[in-house]
Amino acid sequence: MTEISICKESGFRAGPNCKNKIEQFVQNSGLKTKPCPYHVLVHLDASKSYRVNTSCENLTAISNTSWFVLPPLMEFYYKSKNPFYKSLPSFRNDCTGKEEINMEFIYPKDNNIIFLPKGLDGKINDLVLKIAHSKPKSIIYWYLNKHFIGKTTDILYLAIIPKEGKHIITAVDEIGNEIKRTI
Repeated sequence: MTEISICKESGFRAGPNCKNKIEQFVQNSGLKTKPCPYHVLVHLDASKSYRVNTSCENLTAISNTSWFVLPPLMEFYYKSKNPFYKSLPSFRNDCTGKEEINMEFIYPKDNNIIFLPKGLDGKINDLVLKIAHSKPKSIIYWYLNKHFIGKTTDILYLAIIPKEGKHIITAVDEIGNEIKRTI
């Protein structure tokens, strides 16, 4: 057994950007594991409210801060149990930075066979399509087999009743990012 630093937030071996570390004994094979992939170094303005770079902020005014960043689906569930989790701030409007925007389906899973039961009123229940997005206030355009079926703003789910058969569900955000699911 060897004592190593563990990232308190992720449980991975502590990386260079992990702030909260604990010392734990692990088997020697644990020394081969990768360091925490979720702590990244971000560049913030003086107020620590926006990400910046040298295109919009003087180098001496940039604050380098370690930030715990999860992929959208993990963030969706983690946030519901951890009120102290903060999403990665967006770039300040005057900055020329590329915003990483990600989205993932929460439901349905890919290639699922879905059965829509009838409710007590005898009507078929809706299939609720749901995604997690790194920018939760985004406009999402929904398609079923390349046919537009709706647009959502501020909510990232849509209820539909598809006909029996194979379908491709596509979600496109306002800047063109796209994800697909086959059911």
